[in-house]
Amino acid sequence: MAKQKWVRPEGCPLWFDGKNVNEAMFCQEFLTKHQLLYTENAFFTVNGRMVDETPLKSAIYNSVSPYMVTNVSKKIVSIIELLKITAYKSNFKPQEDRIHVANGTLHLDGTFSEAKDQIVRSRFPVKYNPLAGSPERWLHFLGELLEPDDILTLQEFIGYCLIPSTAAQKMMVIKGNGGEGKSQIGTVLARLFGCNAKDGSIGKVSENRFARADLEHILLMIDDDMRLEALKQTNYVKSIVTAQGKMDLEKKGKQSYGMTIYDISQEVFGCQVYPGDPAPERSVLSSMEKGDLYNLTAFKMCAHNGTHVDAPFHFLKAGKTIDTISLEAFVGPASVMEHHGIVSSHDAMEIYEKSRDRDPEAAKRILIKGDAVVSPEAAKVFASKGILLLGNESQTVGPEDAPMEVHLILLGAGVVLLEGIRLAEVEEGRYFLSAAPLNLSGADGSPCRAFLIADGR
Repeated sequence: MAKQKWVRPEGCPLWFDGKNVNEAMFCQEFLTKHQLLYTENAFFTVNGRMVDETPLKSAIYNSVSPYMVTNVSKKIVSIIELLKITAYKSNFKPQEDRIHVANGTLHLDGTFSEAKDQIVRSRFPVKYNPLAGSPERWLHFLGELLEPDDILTLQEFIGYCLIPSTAAQKMMVIKGNGGEGKSQIGTVLARLFGCNAKDGSIGKVSENRFARADLEHILLMIDDDMRLEALKQTNYVKSIVTAQGKMDLEKKGKQSYGMTIYDISQEVFGCQVYPGDPAPERSVLSSMEKGDLYNLTAFKMCAHNGTHVDAPFHFLKAGKTIDTISLEAFVGPASVMEHHGIVSSHDAMEIYEKSRDRDPEAAKRILIKGDAVVSPEAAKVFASKGILLLGNESQTVGPEDAPMEVHLILLGAGVVLLEGIRLAEVEEGRYFLSAAPLNLSGADGSPCRAFLIADGR
């Protein structure tokens, strides 16, 4: 007996074939009915960031439940994971010229729109009323707590926090003896900002590298009980207040995210070669295209081709060879500073001091962006500061026609040299550098695959 063909009933969705739910087709149809996008580990709707996925799960359940009787919960989880891909948007920039509120959008030019037809990063749970009077009760409370000038500063700070921008780079501390009612300011702001604010601890942020990830998408963190003693370290707090780019956010037990990796190495077989050095050569030993069972390549190159590191043994008879240098010199925080032309002793001091002020650890590994040529006087400055590594974009750190003196000064002080890097796409700032050489016994240098990680600090 022939198997009866299933006929789609009227009104049956295209994503159901009589037995199974086609998840891809379901997601495509779902997004035509629901304004939704996914980016930076969160869903966003016309009401801002989705802090609870329960309504989303409920909407999916209402759609699929008439066509499924088993494994419904697993199917919903699977669909949500696919929605993260289907609804993904890589470039969802904050809108810094408007404030989205419960009943519409207030533009900074004073105009107001009641439409709520666009997906937004944040929406505040309060309504805008252009006819509202002066907040006398609020102002009376502030008048008993703060000086007049401080009231204006607080109001300005609150207004700044409504805008998703870090351009002004501000943090406010209200100091008192306790019992004055300062915490009520936090209570009011929590009601005003809703899910866009978060109670937190400055001390925890300063001491716990995982705490920053809890503030992702948050416009304002409120610490109503800040400790009076000095913070043990400030780099994590400073990164939140001052950073204007992406930050590396690390959650406990999970891979950090938000970071940007910059490959600053040259491709080996098309790399620059110092005059007189042999260029890299490649030979094909086996080729599947020619009928061999596998591909196999051999190559030979000079230790100083392309992006490479110099060991002291390069210019010093009794200097360390590349395999005896601690990897600490090649891997760790680094500072990228831009300079063009001759680097004088004054320039070198400025480069070092700016790097040190940014992060003392990063100042141990300095990378100079641009067509810089380190002078002997500059080399003496870098050597005197005890840095571990100095990097530059040319094939030699000193003048190409007379590099020996600069090499002797730096290598003689134990400073390893990272030459031939590419920093055109890298801005000045603090990064994490990895430029480990090959473990070549007795070698005076080594090629390396150098890269930088922008970690938001």
